[in-house]
Amino acid sequence: ALLVHGAGIRLERDLDAARDRQLAGRTVEQARDRARREQRRRTAAEEDAGRGAAREDALARRVRELRQERVGVRVLGPHARRVRVEIAVRALREAVRNVHVQRDRLAAHVADATVAPVEPQPSAAAGAAAEASGREVVIAARGVTKRFGSREAVRGIDFEVARRECVGILGPNGAGKTTTIRMITCQSPLGGGEIRVFGLPVGPRDERAIKRRIGVVPQDENLDPDLSVLVNLLVYASYFDVPRAAAAQRADELLRLFALSDRRDARIDTLSGGMKRRLSIARALINAPDLVVLDEPTTGLDPQARHLVWEKLRELGRRGTTMLLTTHYMEEAAQLCDRILIVDAGLVIAQGTPRDLVRAHAGREVFEVFPPFDAALRERCAPHASRVEETSDALRLYLDDDRPAAPLFEALAGREFLHRAANLEDVFLRLTKRDLRD
Repeated sequence: ALLVHGAGIRLERDLDAARDRQLAGRTVEQARDRARREQRRRTAAEEDAGRGAAREDALARRVRELRQERVGVRVLGPHARRVRVEIAVRALREAVRNVHVQRDRLAAHVADATVAPVEPQPSAAAGAAAEASGREVVIAARGVTKRFGSREAVRGIDFEVARRECVGILGPNGAGKTTTIRMITCQSPLGGGEIRVFGLPVGPRDERAIKRRIGVVPQDENLDPDLSVLVNLLVYASYFDVPRAAAAQRADELLRLFALSDRRDARIDTLSGGMKRRLSIARALINAPDLVVLDEPTTGLDPQARHLVWEKLRELGRRGTTMLLTTHYMEEAAQLCDRILIVDAGLVIAQGTPRDLVRAHAGREVFEVFPPFDAALRERCAPHASRVEETSDALRLYLDDDRPAAPLFEALAGREFLHRAANLEDVFLRLTKRDLRD
Protein backbone atom coordinates (compact mmCIF):
# COMPACT_ATOMS: atom_id res chain seq x y z
CA ALA A 1 0.00 0.00 0.00
CA LEU A 2 2.85 2.34 0.84
CA LEU A 3 4.50 1.59 -2.50
CA VAL A 4 1.25 2.25 -4.37
CA HIS A 5 0.71 5.49 -2.43
CA GLY A 6 4.28 6.67 -3.18
CA ALA A 7 3.87 5.84 -6.86
CA GLY A 8 0.65 7.88 -6.96
CA ILE A 9 2.36 10.86 -5.38
CA ARG A 10 5.25 10.66 -7.88
CA LEU A 11 2.77 10.40 -10.77
CA GLU A 12 0.85 13.48 -9.59
CA ARG A 13 4.16 15.34 -9.16
CA ASP A 14 5.27 14.35 -12.70
CA LEU A 15 1.90 15.45 -14.13
CA ASP A 16 2.18 18.82 -12.32
CA ALA A 17 5.71 19.29 -13.67
CA ALA A 18 4.55 18.43 -17.20
CA ARG A 19 1.73 20.95 -16.93
CA ASP A 20 4.16 23.60 -15.64
CA ARG A 21 6.54 22.91 -18.53
CA GLN A 22 3.66 23.13 -21.01
CA LEU A 23 2.50 26.46 -19.53
CA ALA A 24 6.05 27.79 -19.53
CA GLY A 25 6.46 26.81 -23.18
CA ARG A 26 3.26 28.60 -24.10
CA THR A 27 4.37 31.72 -22.21
CA VAL A 28 7.72 31.71 -24.00
CA GLU A 29 6.03 31.28 -27.39
CA GLN A 30 3.63 34.14 -26.62
CA ALA A 31 6.56 36.32 -25.58
CA ARG A 32 8.35 35.47 -28.80
CA ASP A 33 5.22 36.35 -30.82
CA ARG A 34 4.97 39.67 -29.04
CA ALA A 35 8.64 40.35 -29.73
CA ARG A 36 8.23 39.49 -33.42
CA ARG A 37 5.19 41.78 -33.70
CA GLU A 38 7.06 44.62 -31.98
CA GLN A 39 10.02 44.12 -34.32
CA ARG A 40 7.75 44.27 -37.38
CA ARG A 41 6.13 47.46 -36.02
CA ARG A 42 9.53 49.05 -35.46
CA THR A 43 10.69 48.07 -38.96
CA ALA A 44 7.54 49.55 -40.56
CA ALA A 45 7.96 52.77 -38.56
CA GLU A 46 11.61 53.02 -39.62
CA GLU A 47 10.65 52.45 -43.27
CA ASP A 48 7.95 55.15 -43.05
CA ALA A 49 10.43 57.52 -41.45
CA GLY A 50 12.94 56.71 -44.17
CA ARG A 51 10.42 57.42 -46.91
CA GLY A 52 9.45 60.69 -45.21
CA ALA A 53 13.09 61.69 -44.92
CA ALA A 54 13.62 60.79 -48.58
CA ARG A 55 10.70 63.01 -49.57
CA GLU A 56 12.06 65.85 -47.46
CA ASP A 57 15.53 65.34 -48.99
CA ALA A 58 14.03 65.40 -52.50
CA LEU A 59 12.18 68.64 -51.74
CA ALA A 60 15.33 70.13 -50.23
CA ARG A 61 17.33 69.14 -53.33
CA ARG A 62 14.67 70.73 -55.55
CA VAL A 63 14.83 73.94 -53.47
CA ARG A 64 18.61 74.02 -53.91
CA GLU A 65 18.24 73.43 -57.66
CA LEU A 66 15.72 76.26 -57.93
CA ARG A 67 18.04 78.53 -55.95
CA GLN A 68 20.80 77.76 -58.44
CA GLU A 69 18.40 78.63 -61.27
CA ARG A 70 17.75 81.97 -59.49
CA VAL A 71 14.04 81.42 -59.12
CA GLY A 72 14.39 83.14 -55.76
CA VAL A 73 13.11 80.73 -53.12
CA ARG A 74 12.46 82.26 -49.71
CA VAL A 75 11.29 80.33 -46.64
CA LEU A 76 8.40 82.17 -45.04
CA GLY A 77 8.40 81.18 -41.35
CA PRO A 78 5.44 78.92 -40.39
CA HIS A 79 4.53 78.56 -44.07
CA ALA A 80 7.88 76.96 -45.00
CA ARG A 81 6.57 73.42 -45.61
CA ARG A 82 3.64 74.70 -47.70
CA VAL A 83 6.00 76.90 -49.71
CA ARG A 84 8.25 73.91 -50.45
CA VAL A 85 5.26 71.93 -51.71
CA GLU A 86 4.13 74.94 -53.75
CA ILE A 87 7.59 75.16 -55.34
CA ALA A 88 7.48 71.49 -56.30
CA VAL A 89 4.01 71.88 -57.82
CA ARG A 90 5.03 74.97 -59.78
CA ALA A 91 8.14 73.17 -61.03
CA LEU A 92 5.87 70.43 -62.40
CA ARG A 93 3.63 73.02 -64.04
CA GLU A 94 6.69 74.66 -65.58
CA ALA A 95 7.74 71.32 -67.03
CA VAL A 96 4.29 70.90 -68.59
CA ARG A 97 4.48 74.43 -70.02
CA ASN A 98 7.87 73.62 -71.53
CA VAL A 99 6.33 70.63 -73.28
CA HIS A 100 3.67 72.90 -74.78
CA VAL A 101 6.33 75.43 -75.83
CA GLN A 102 8.31 72.72 -77.59
CA ARG A 103 5.13 71.58 -79.34
CA ASP A 104 4.42 75.15 -80.52
CA ARG A 105 7.98 75.52 -81.77
CA LEU A 106 7.73 72.25 -83.69
CA ALA A 107 4.45 73.40 -85.27
CA ALA A 108 6.10 76.71 -86.22
CA HIS A 109 9.04 74.90 -87.83
CA VAL A 110 6.68 72.66 -89.79
CA ALA A 111 4.76 75.72 -90.99
CA ASP A 112 7.99 77.49 -91.95
CA ALA A 113 8.95 74.51 -94.10
CA THR A 114 5.95 75.12 -96.37
CA VAL A 115 5.28 78.85 -96.02
CA ALA A 116 7.70 81.64 -96.86
CA PRO A 117 8.62 83.38 -93.62
CA VAL A 118 8.03 87.07 -93.06
CA GLU A 119 11.35 88.88 -93.01
CA PRO A 120 11.81 90.73 -89.70
CA GLN A 121 12.30 94.46 -89.84
CA PRO A 122 15.74 95.68 -88.79
CA SER A 123 15.90 96.33 -85.08
CA ALA A 124 17.12 99.87 -85.72
CA ALA A 125 13.66 100.77 -87.04
CA ALA A 126 12.14 100.76 -83.57
CA GLY A 127 14.93 102.92 -82.20
CA ALA A 128 14.66 105.38 -85.10
CA ALA A 129 10.91 105.71 -84.60
CA ALA A 130 11.39 106.27 -80.88
CA GLU A 131 14.00 108.96 -81.45
CA ALA A 132 11.86 110.67 -84.09
CA SER A 133 8.86 110.88 -81.77
CA GLY A 134 10.87 111.54 -78.61
CA ARG A 135 9.27 108.52 -76.90
CA GLU A 136 10.85 105.64 -75.01
CA VAL A 137 9.41 102.54 -76.68
CA VAL A 138 8.64 99.65 -74.32
CA ILE A 139 7.13 97.27 -76.90
CA ALA A 140 7.91 97.31 -80.63
CA ALA A 141 6.24 94.70 -82.88
CA ARG A 142 7.17 94.42 -86.56
CA GLY A 143 5.54 91.99 -89.01
CA VAL A 144 4.54 89.56 -86.24
CA THR A 145 3.02 86.27 -87.43
CA LYS A 146 1.92 83.06 -85.75
CA ARG A 147 0.57 79.79 -87.16
CA PHE A 148 -1.16 76.85 -85.51
CA GLY A 149 -0.97 74.15 -88.13
CA SER A 150 -2.75 75.43 -91.23
CA ARG A 151 -4.46 78.31 -89.38
CA GLU A 152 -2.71 81.68 -89.41
CA ALA A 153 -3.74 83.31 -86.12
CA VAL A 154 -1.55 86.45 -86.53
CA ARG A 155 -0.81 87.72 -90.04
CA GLY A 156 1.63 90.61 -89.73
CA ILE A 157 0.91 92.86 -86.76
CA ASP A 158 2.83 96.14 -86.32
CA PHE A 159 2.50 98.44 -83.31
CA GLU A 160 4.41 100.20 -80.52
CA VAL A 161 3.74 100.93 -76.86
CA ALA A 162 5.56 103.87 -75.31
CA ARG A 163 6.59 104.29 -71.69
CA ARG A 164 3.79 105.53 -69.36
CA GLU A 165 1.20 104.72 -72.04
CA CYS A 166 -1.89 102.51 -71.72
CA VAL A 167 -2.68 100.74 -75.00
CA GLY A 168 -5.74 98.55 -75.52
CA ILE A 169 -6.22 95.76 -78.05
CA LEU A 170 -9.82 95.26 -79.21
CA GLY A 171 -11.07 92.54 -81.50
CA PRO A 172 -13.66 89.80 -81.91
CA ASN A 173 -13.07 86.26 -80.71
CA GLY A 174 -10.30 84.58 -82.69
CA ALA A 175 -8.81 87.87 -83.88
CA GLY A 176 -5.35 87.06 -82.46
CA LYS A 177 -5.37 89.22 -79.31
CA THR A 178 -4.41 86.59 -76.74
CA THR A 179 -1.93 84.95 -79.13
CA THR A 180 -0.16 88.30 -79.52
CA ILE A 181 -0.14 88.86 -75.76
CA ARG A 182 1.35 85.40 -75.16
CA MET A 183 4.18 86.09 -77.60
CA ILE A 184 4.94 89.47 -76.01
CA THR A 185 5.09 87.91 -72.52
CA CYS A 186 7.30 85.01 -73.72
CA GLN A 187 4.64 82.40 -73.00
CA SER A 188 4.47 81.28 -76.63
CA PRO A 189 7.32 81.26 -79.17
CA LEU A 190 7.35 83.92 -81.86
CA GLY A 191 6.16 82.59 -85.20
CA GLY A 192 7.67 85.24 -87.47
CA GLY A 193 8.60 88.90 -87.54
CA GLU A 194 10.13 90.65 -84.55
CA ILE A 195 8.99 91.74 -81.09
CA ARG A 196 11.25 93.79 -78.83
CA VAL A 197 10.40 94.41 -75.19
CA PHE A 198 12.62 96.96 -73.38
CA GLY A 199 14.82 96.81 -76.47
CA LEU A 200 15.42 93.06 -76.07
CA PRO A 201 14.30 90.64 -78.81
CA VAL A 202 11.68 88.18 -77.62
CA GLY A 203 13.28 84.73 -77.65
CA PRO A 204 14.88 82.08 -75.44
CA ARG A 205 18.11 84.05 -74.89
CA ASP A 206 16.45 87.15 -73.32
CA GLU A 207 13.27 85.50 -72.03
CA ARG A 208 14.29 85.59 -68.35
CA ALA A 209 15.42 89.24 -68.50
CA ILE A 210 12.11 90.28 -70.10
CA LYS A 211 9.95 88.30 -67.67
CA ARG A 212 11.65 89.86 -64.65
CA ARG A 213 10.46 93.33 -65.74
CA ILE A 214 6.83 92.59 -66.58
CA GLY A 215 3.72 91.74 -64.61
CA VAL A 216 1.01 89.59 -66.20
CA VAL A 217 -2.69 89.38 -65.29
CA PRO A 218 -4.00 86.31 -67.16
CA GLN A 219 -7.53 85.99 -68.45
CA ASP A 220 -8.27 83.03 -66.14
CA GLU A 221 -7.85 83.33 -62.36
CA ASN A 222 -4.88 81.22 -61.22
CA LEU A 223 -4.35 82.21 -57.58
CA ASP A 224 -3.15 79.45 -55.25
CA PRO A 225 -6.21 78.26 -53.28
CA ASP A 226 -4.08 76.67 -50.53
CA LEU A 227 -2.44 79.96 -49.51
CA SER A 228 -3.83 83.09 -47.91
CA VAL A 229 -4.12 86.44 -49.69
CA LEU A 230 -0.87 87.73 -48.17
CA VAL A 231 1.12 84.52 -48.73
CA ASN A 232 0.04 84.45 -52.39
CA LEU A 233 1.79 87.80 -52.79
CA LEU A 234 4.87 86.82 -50.78
CA VAL A 235 5.40 83.52 -52.61
CA TYR A 236 5.05 85.24 -55.98
CA ALA A 237 7.54 87.92 -54.90
CA SER A 238 10.07 85.18 -54.05
CA TYR A 239 10.13 84.09 -57.70
CA PHE A 240 11.62 87.48 -58.60
CA ASP A 241 14.28 87.54 -55.87
CA VAL A 242 12.46 90.32 -54.01
CA PRO A 243 13.98 90.50 -50.49
CA ARG A 244 11.62 89.33 -47.78
CA ALA A 245 11.34 92.71 -46.04
CA ALA A 246 10.75 94.55 -49.32
CA ALA A 247 8.17 91.94 -50.37
CA ALA A 248 6.26 92.36 -47.10
CA GLN A 249 6.26 96.15 -47.48
CA ARG A 250 5.08 96.00 -51.10
CA ALA A 251 2.40 93.46 -50.21
CA ASP A 252 1.02 95.78 -47.51
CA GLU A 253 1.00 98.73 -49.94
CA LEU A 254 -0.75 96.73 -52.67
CA LEU A 255 -3.35 95.33 -50.28
CA ARG A 256 -4.17 98.90 -49.22
CA LEU A 257 -4.24 100.13 -52.85
CA PHE A 258 -6.67 97.38 -53.90
CA ALA A 259 -8.81 97.56 -50.73
CA LEU A 260 -7.85 94.06 -49.51
CA SER A 261 -6.09 94.83 -46.21
CA ASP A 262 -8.94 93.40 -44.14
CA ARG A 263 -8.74 90.11 -46.09
CA ARG A 264 -4.97 89.62 -45.88
CA ASP A 265 -5.28 86.33 -43.93
CA ALA A 266 -8.33 85.02 -45.80
CA ARG A 267 -8.19 81.94 -48.02
CA ILE A 268 -8.71 82.44 -51.74
CA ASP A 269 -11.93 80.41 -51.92
CA THR A 270 -13.60 82.85 -49.50
CA LEU A 271 -13.05 85.87 -51.81
CA SER A 272 -15.57 87.25 -54.26
CA GLY A 273 -14.84 87.39 -57.99
CA GLY A 274 -13.99 91.08 -57.80
CA MET A 275 -11.60 90.53 -54.88
CA LYS A 276 -9.82 87.71 -56.74
CA ARG A 277 -9.40 89.94 -59.79
CA ARG A 278 -7.99 92.79 -57.69
CA LEU A 279 -5.61 90.35 -55.98
CA SER A 280 -4.45 89.03 -59.39
CA ILE A 281 -3.59 92.59 -60.42
CA ALA A 282 -1.83 93.23 -57.09
CA ARG A 283 0.18 90.03 -57.55
CA ALA A 284 1.29 91.20 -61.01
CA LEU A 285 2.65 94.39 -59.40
CA ILE A 286 4.57 92.75 -56.52
CA ASN A 287 7.86 92.80 -58.45
CA ALA A 288 7.46 96.53 -59.31
CA PRO A 289 7.28 95.79 -63.08
CA ASP A 290 8.05 98.32 -65.81
CA LEU A 291 5.21 96.89 -67.92
CA VAL A 292 1.86 95.38 -66.88
CA VAL A 293 -0.01 93.17 -69.37
CA LEU A 294 -3.69 92.50 -68.63
CA ASP A 295 -5.73 89.98 -70.62
CA GLU A 296 -9.42 90.92 -70.26
CA PRO A 297 -9.01 92.14 -66.66
CA THR A 298 -12.73 92.58 -65.82
CA THR A 299 -14.36 89.66 -67.63
CA GLY A 300 -17.15 88.14 -65.54
CA LEU A 301 -17.31 90.95 -62.96
CA ASP A 302 -20.47 92.78 -61.97
CA PRO A 303 -20.66 96.55 -62.73
CA GLN A 304 -19.62 97.63 -59.21
CA ALA A 305 -16.55 95.35 -59.18
CA ARG A 306 -15.66 96.36 -62.74
CA HIS A 307 -15.72 100.08 -61.91
CA LEU A 308 -13.59 99.49 -58.80
CA VAL A 309 -10.98 97.69 -60.93
CA TRP A 310 -11.09 100.57 -63.44
CA GLU A 311 -10.50 103.04 -60.61
CA LYS A 312 -7.41 101.11 -59.46
CA LEU A 313 -6.05 100.82 -63.02
CA ARG A 314 -6.53 104.56 -63.55
CA GLU A 315 -4.55 105.11 -60.34
CA LEU A 316 -1.74 102.97 -61.78
CA GLY A 317 -1.87 105.08 -64.95
CA ARG A 318 -1.54 108.28 -62.92
CA ARG A 319 1.54 106.77 -61.27
CA GLY A 320 3.12 106.28 -64.71
CA THR A 321 2.71 102.51 -65.10
CA THR A 322 2.94 101.29 -68.71
CA MET A 323 0.00 98.99 -69.51
CA LEU A 324 -1.09 96.80 -72.40
CA LEU A 325 -4.56 95.27 -72.12
CA THR A 326 -7.08 93.31 -74.14
CA THR A 327 -10.79 93.72 -73.55
CA HIS A 328 -14.25 93.11 -75.01
CA TYR A 329 -15.72 96.09 -73.15
CA MET A 330 -15.74 99.20 -75.32
CA GLU A 331 -16.42 101.43 -72.32
CA GLU A 332 -13.42 99.92 -70.53
CA ALA A 333 -11.15 100.74 -73.47
CA ALA A 334 -12.51 104.29 -73.67
CA GLN A 335 -12.05 104.80 -69.91
CA LEU A 336 -8.53 103.41 -69.54
CA CYS A 337 -6.62 103.54 -72.84
CA ASP A 338 -4.55 106.35 -74.34
CA ARG A 339 -4.49 104.49 -77.66
CA ILE A 340 -6.45 101.56 -79.08
CA LEU A 341 -5.57 98.91 -81.66
CA ILE A 342 -8.50 97.20 -83.38
CA VAL A 343 -7.47 93.72 -84.52
CA ASP A 344 -9.39 91.40 -86.83
CA ALA A 345 -8.32 88.18 -88.56
CA GLY A 346 -4.76 88.58 -87.25
CA LEU A 347 -4.24 92.13 -88.56
CA VAL A 348 -4.36 95.62 -87.04
CA ILE A 349 -7.14 97.26 -89.06
CA ALA A 350 -7.22 100.60 -87.19
CA GLN A 351 -5.40 102.37 -84.38
CA GLY A 352 -5.50 105.74 -82.65
CA THR A 353 -6.89 107.50 -79.59
CA PRO A 354 -10.50 106.62 -78.67
CA ARG A 355 -11.66 110.10 -79.72
CA ASP A 356 -9.85 109.99 -83.08
CA LEU A 357 -11.19 106.53 -83.90
CA VAL A 358 -14.76 107.57 -83.14
CA ARG A 359 -14.51 110.73 -85.25
CA ALA A 360 -12.84 108.92 -88.16
CA HIS A 361 -15.09 105.86 -88.34
CA ALA A 362 -18.38 106.68 -86.60
CA GLY A 363 -18.80 110.46 -86.72
CA ARG A 364 -20.13 112.86 -84.12
CA GLU A 365 -23.58 111.51 -83.25
CA VAL A 366 -26.05 108.75 -84.10
CA PHE A 367 -29.82 108.55 -84.54
CA GLU A 368 -31.24 105.05 -83.94
CA VAL A 369 -34.75 104.62 -85.33
CA PHE A 370 -36.72 101.62 -84.08
CA PRO A 371 -38.98 99.43 -86.27
CA PRO A 372 -41.17 99.64 -88.18
CA PHE A 373 -39.38 101.68 -90.86
CA ASP A 374 -39.93 101.65 -94.60
CA ALA A 375 -38.31 102.86 -97.80
CA ALA A 376 -40.07 106.24 -97.58
CA LEU A 377 -38.52 106.92 -94.16
CA ARG A 378 -35.07 105.95 -95.41
CA GLU A 379 -35.41 108.23 -98.44
CA ARG A 380 -36.54 111.09 -96.22
CA CYS A 381 -33.62 110.71 -93.78
CA ALA A 382 -30.74 109.59 -96.02
CA PRO A 383 -29.95 113.04 -97.54
CA HIS A 384 -29.36 114.48 -94.07
CA ALA A 385 -27.05 111.65 -92.80
CA SER A 386 -23.37 111.02 -93.46
CA ARG A 387 -23.98 107.26 -93.42
CA VAL A 388 -27.02 105.00 -93.12
CA GLU A 389 -26.95 101.50 -91.67
CA GLU A 390 -29.99 99.25 -91.48
CA THR A 391 -30.30 96.09 -89.36
CA SER A 392 -33.29 94.10 -88.17
CA ASP A 393 -33.41 95.97 -84.87
CA ALA A 394 -32.74 99.59 -85.92
CA LEU A 395 -32.10 102.09 -88.69
CA ARG A 396 -28.93 103.99 -87.73
CA LEU A 397 -28.18 107.43 -89.13
CA TYR A 398 -24.61 108.69 -88.54
CA LEU A 399 -23.67 112.38 -88.60
CA ASP A 400 -20.17 113.77 -89.14
CA ASP A 401 -19.04 117.16 -87.88
CA ASP A 402 -20.17 118.89 -91.07
CA ARG A 403 -23.78 117.66 -90.80
CA PRO A 404 -26.32 119.50 -88.62
CA ALA A 405 -28.77 117.43 -86.57
CA ALA A 406 -31.83 119.70 -86.95
CA PRO A 407 -33.01 118.28 -90.34
CA LEU A 408 -33.08 114.75 -88.92
CA PHE A 409 -35.09 115.84 -85.90
CA GLU A 410 -37.65 117.28 -88.34
CA ALA A 411 -37.62 114.17 -90.57
CA LEU A 412 -38.19 111.89 -87.57
CA ALA A 413 -40.96 113.92 -85.96
CA GLY A 414 -43.54 111.57 -84.49
CA ARG A 415 -41.24 108.52 -84.66
CA GLU A 416 -39.62 106.63 -81.77
CA PHE A 417 -35.83 107.04 -81.93
CA LEU A 418 -32.68 107.40 -79.80
CA HIS A 419 -30.27 110.28 -80.26
CA ARG A 420 -26.79 109.71 -78.77
CA ALA A 421 -23.11 110.47 -79.21
CA ALA A 422 -21.12 108.09 -81.39
CA ASN A 423 -18.88 105.69 -79.43
CA LEU A 424 -16.26 102.97 -79.76
CA GLU A 425 -18.88 100.25 -80.17
CA ASP A 426 -20.03 101.93 -83.39
CA VAL A 427 -16.41 101.94 -84.60
CA PHE A 428 -15.88 98.31 -83.60
CA LEU A 429 -19.02 97.04 -85.30
CA ARG A 430 -18.38 99.05 -88.45
CA LEU A 431 -14.81 97.77 -88.85
CA THR A 432 -15.29 94.15 -87.76
CA LYS A 433 -18.91 93.76 -88.98
CA ARG A 434 -21.76 92.35 -86.93
CA ASP A 435 -21.17 88.67 -87.64
CA LEU A 436 -21.07 86.32 -84.65
CA ARG A 437 -17.56 84.88 -84.04
CA ASP A 438 -16.56 81.68 -82.26
